[in-house]
Amino acid sequence: MRGLFSFCLLFLIGPHSLSGQPAFKEEDVSFRNQQIQLAGVVLKPQKPVNPATAVVIIQGSGNSDRTNSWAYSFAKDLAEKGIYVLLPDKRGCGKSGGDWKKAGMKELATDAIAGLDFLLKRKEFLIKRIGLAGLSQGGMIAPLAASLSSKIDFIVDIVGSAATLEETSIHEMVNTCRQNGLAGPQLQQVLALHAAMKNFVIQNDWNTYQRILDSLRESPLAEFAKGFPATKDAWLWQWIRLNFNYDPAFYWKQVKKPVLVIYGEKDEQDNTPVWRSCYILESVFQSQNHKDYIIKVFENTGHALYEADKTVVRKDILDFFSGWILKTVTNTD
Repeated sequence: MRGLFSFCLLFLIGPHSLSGQPAFKEEDVSFRNQQIQLAGVVLKPQKPVNPATAVVIIQGSGNSDRTNSWAYSFAKDLAEKGIYVLLPDKRGCGKSGGDWKKAGMKELATDAIAGLDFLLKRKEFLIKRIGLAGLSQGGMIAPLAASLSSKIDFIVDIVGSAATLEETSIHEMVNTCRQNGLAGPQLQQVLALHAAMKNFVIQNDWNTYQRILDSLRESPLAEFAKGFPATKDAWLWQWIRLNFNYDPAFYWKQVKKPVLVIYGEKDEQDNTPVWRSCYILESVFQSQNHKDYIIKVFENTGHALYEADKTVVRKDILDFFSGWILKTVTNTD
């Protein structure tokens, strides 16, 4: 009975303290990155930790804003533990202006820095420590953002690949094909199409791309082929030109602040090349004599770090994430 009562109580009170008071409040905010008007929500803890600490979330790939329940899980956990959080609407999403489809990784990184500067200017917060938490593709952007600001005290990469964007995309594509029952010659066809995409971007060879795409359309892969751009003016081509050579390892080499990287082991069969990323990061940090880092791979979970058979981020992972931040800011000079 006690367990059932406790569960019901938590369900009813939501993000509240045991005293019945809200653990945090939310404030809609707006800020600017040069000409781009950005927006988001700040989660303000009722009892901020000492020293006052803040985290800027960097959203993942595609459309994502403050309503992203996965991103909100991390923001909410931090706020409940006394940390200020900015959960932004990615540019072109929610109430933010601009268009991520026309942006390079550097533009998205400067959006995160603009959010960081916005929080630091809020004098009533009295923030003494501030960091970035990049989610998925946001984790790939985090080291680039850190290279652009000396104000960052720590960095967290949550399931963001350390491999190049091209290598990560191919890894994800192969896993998607396998999950949909493709194998052997069919996988080779899809890889040939990806190679033709790159060749079009580099050498403007549309004919080869068109020929391979048409062959897929006339095969059992016709439905799969619909996911590839059909015209030369599709938005994806510009995005590829801006980002496909992006290499987060180049920027990880420049990071001197404390780093936490979190992966789910099963993500190796999904979005992120987990073990390749671990190797890259270990190589980078060892070569730079960077000793203040943790790379943690959690077993029995995948890209979303969910509990088994539930769309809920594992509590032990959330606790590890927030606990590392709290320990790090306490130990920072």
